[in-house]
Amino acid sequence: MHRLITFLLLVMSVAGCQTTDPQSPVATSALDQVPAEIVMVKGRYDVVAACSFKRLNQTGLRKSDVQGEARLVLESSGARYWELRFRPTSKGTEVAFSRVQTLPGPLGGEGVLDTVRACGAA
Repeated sequence: MHRLITFLLLVMSVAGCQTTDPQSPVATSALDQVPAEIVMVKGRYDVVAACSFKRLNQTGLRKSDVQGEARLVLESSGARYWELRFRPTSKGTEVAFSRVQTLPGPLGGEGVLDTVRACGAA
């Protein structure tokens, strides 16, 4: 019985370590461990994300809005290629671009940040 209680306490304490705070240094997904290229653009994060989603317009591109940030993720056949994360700052929008797969062409992310910058300048 003592071992069961110890085990349950351990599981509960480890489960409580995961955070949903986007500012947290704890990695909550594999993409959080991939190096990201960070750029700053003008404009509200949600407007820049919506513009980027519309202009990139690729099959497999998903958009999500969660807790004050937006994400665009390109996936195909269960493989994730890249991700954009848009966060508001006092100076505009911080955009983090993470490439998971290194491929040539649009699946590899060529031109993605140029599109985001154009949306920030619009």
